[in-house]
Amino acid sequence: MRTLKISSLLVFLCAAALIGAEKKIVRKVLDDGSLKVSGCCSIRIAGVVFPAGLDSGKEVEYYNLEALEALQSIVGGKEVTIDYVKPGNWFPLRRKAYVYVDTVFVNAWLLRQGHARWDGKEDHRLAGEFAEYEKAARKERKGLWLSPFNQDSSIKPPDSDK
Repeated sequence: MRTLKISSLLVFLCAAALIGAEKKIVRKVLDDGSLKVSGCCSIRIAGVVFPAGLDSGKEVEYYNLEALEALQSIVGGKEVTIDYVKPGNWFPLRRKAYVYVDTVFVNAWLLRQGHARWDGKEDHRLAGEFAEYEKAARKERKGLWLSPFNQDSSIKPPDSDK
């Protein structure tokens, strides 16, 4: 009887941990790094900022296309598990979430590979870890950190003083 109570408690705790998590199919990777998923609107990947693309009203930033291709390669057309940063919050339409493909934590993978920057303005439970992932990618000069203009904040592009 005691074993039954313990296993029932474990099942309940596991189910409670998944509240707010959903499985969806990625239909499209959008130009700003958001994901269009099945049965829903767009999902923003929490804690990361992609290099600016054409939709942002600016010119394409260095490494934008490569970052989007990397994201497409890992999530495009696949079933992902979406864990919303604020479960139950249906507005705004572009909800922020942690995204998983199989055993890969996509948010962290993007930062570790240098495909995105850490969003220091965003407050979420993994902000400290995300900052460390970006720091490691910078140190290893991965992805967008290959550019000398992204290495040090004191280095500015040649046209930055205009």
